[in-house]
Amino acid sequence: MAGIPEGRRVGRAAVNALRGLLEEHDHVVQEIDGQNDFGEDLYVTFGEDGRTTGDVVKV
Repeated sequence: MAGIPEGRRVGRAAVNALRGLLEEHDHVVQEIDGQNDFGEDLYVTFGEDGRTTGDVVKV
């Protein structure tokens, strides 16, 4: 059986907390698949007044 990395739970909790905070403020959050993760976990498209602003960051 494959081992589960020790930091997985903490890492997932951090991603989930940040996603919740950003979505609470109407930003669009897309999680990056683990196979394509080269240090980035999320793409965030910022929203304002019910529309996307075109500003995007990788976290």
